[in-house]
Amino acid sequence: MNRWVQVVWALLGYSPNEAQGEIARAWFDGLRFALICGGERAGKSFTSVALALARMGPVVGEDGEPEERLYWIVGPDYAQARAEFEYVYRALGKGGLVASESMPETKTQPWVLTTTYGARIETRTSSDVSKLASFSVHGVLMVEAAQQTYETWLKLRGRVSETRGWVILSGTLEAGLPWYASLLRKWKGDNAEGGMSFSLPTWSNTAIYPGGRYDPEIVALERTYPPDLFMERFGAEPRAQHGLVIPEFSYTTHVKRLELQPGPVSLAIDPATHTYAVLFCQRVGSFTHVLDAVYMHNAVAQDVIPRVQDSPYWKYVDRRNGNVIDIAGTQRHANRSQVEIWMDAVGVSLNSKFIPLQTTIDTVRFRLSKTNTVGEPLVYFNASLPNPEPLPDGRAAHFLNEFELWRWPERKPNQSVPKVPIDRANDGIKALGYWLVHTFGPVEERKNRRKVTVLRGWG
Repeated sequence: MNRWVQVVWALLGYSPNEAQGEIARAWFDGLRFALICGGERAGKSFTSVALALARMGPVVGEDGEPEERLYWIVGPDYAQARAEFEYVYRALGKGGLVASESMPETKTQPWVLTTTYGARIETRTSSDVSKLASFSVHGVLMVEAAQQTYETWLKLRGRVSETRGWVILSGTLEAGLPWYASLLRKWKGDNAEGGMSFSLPTWSNTAIYPGGRYDPEIVALERTYPPDLFMERFGAEPRAQHGLVIPEFSYTTHVKRLELQPGPVSLAIDPATHTYAVLFCQRVGSFTHVLDAVYMHNAVAQDVIPRVQDSPYWKYVDRRNGNVIDIAGTQRHANRSQVEIWMDAVGVSLNSKFIPLQTTIDTVRFRLSKTNTVGEPLVYFNASLPNPEPLPDGRAAHFLNEFELWRWPERKPNQSVPKVPIDRANDGIKALGYWLVHTFGPVEERKNRRKVTVLRGWG
């Protein structure tokens, strides 16, 4: 912790507890994008301001003069950005560091302060996202982020690109938009965006709940609320997602930074025109590493193949062995099948065989679970895989989206369990399933023993 942080945190009156200290350590290590989700009275706003102030100190240029810096506090409206601004104003004012300020009472105008060392801090509103696109800023505190749109986050990410600045997204899950909970889950594990997410549960605020997780008041709340709602409101954790076809998938468990290992790479393809999915898979002993993916909507093989060739893993693909495609790829349309197109265009030989959908599902679920002799998942996904939010029409924007979108139909009262999941947002998962079955064999559940086993010698 440098001298500036020590001083400004003392002015703010902030001393991180154990849970807040975890966030501070990542911040001091250079984290640029932090999502802080808080339970009720967990201190998320105070912690967010403390982290922001840690990056708002004086910066001296090569000429020895202070450099100008611009920082935003962005809320759903001006009023909701003011609490954090007041924390900043009071801390800097107490240190005699405020050169000027403008804080009109009307709730439709911004608040602004300038410091004695050249920084300018403004409140902004995301109610008109287009107005956020014309500036470059050095840092942004996005308050009540869950009440703002995903497009606002993307705009703010773009605003700090030129300056290599930072963004803190602070909010709660209750009444929040779905993208916020989704980003919270994604950033719990490795990810291509370089973000980290943190949950500050209510009981982490030991000034109010000295007993922590087992404080009598917390225990009483837990007995009062349904489990999912308790964890959402007080634990700052998203509610469990129900009805997923592949519920075993977890960003924290299955997504990590993978390196190419000795040996060939194989292609796994599901060639639907609405979503054409190609995965780069590598077998590493009993494990599967999904290193890269090409995922295109409304595309044909002639569009997809150049993108596949652009992948850094393309040169490691064994074009003769181990590549698979959905059985539909053998069908001829306009006199040439997908199998023939891939062979003619880039010399890739593709295997295909009819595989029942349930076999595909069972195989993917088994290899993502820990119910095996190894005691850990047998499939991992590269953290470099793109993972934007789903498209507005509900389609997956990229492969990893599918694990949160592929669902069983909702069951009505007195209706039996549906046998077929919704045939949507599943193309990449099916491609993975084809490859796993082809490479390792299918998985079946022995109903009499209730035991999952791998059937060897298939294919």
